[in-house]
Amino acid sequence: MATQVVDPVVAEIEQARCRYLAACDQATAAATRLTSGGYGCPDALRQDEYQVTVARADSERLYREYQDLERRYTQQQILQLQRSQKSATWASFCVAAAVGLATIAGVIVQMAK
Repeated sequence: MATQVVDPVVAEIEQARCRYLAACDQATAAATRLTSGGYGCPDALRQDEYQVTVARADSERLYREYQDLERRYTQQQILQLQRSQKSATWASFCVAAAVGLATIAGVIVQMAK
């Protein structure tokens, strides 16, 4: 049975996404309780309004954290791709130079005969 290697950065992004989704669920649940009504006590209403505000703020903060992690990961992938392309360009240039030199050497040998 093969084990799958998980990039720790990808795992961190997935954890951040899960935290964000859980916070969204909490904010939704708090907002649902608030809209259900039935408040006889103004203090209870204010407390629930505060919980909704805190839950929304927490959800937004976790979303920004998730977005930031994902953006950094994407930028790292792009940078690695650019480095790889740079290496491939140099390798192609070296091969072309070697073929050119071999061609020149072959022409010189043919002319010398």
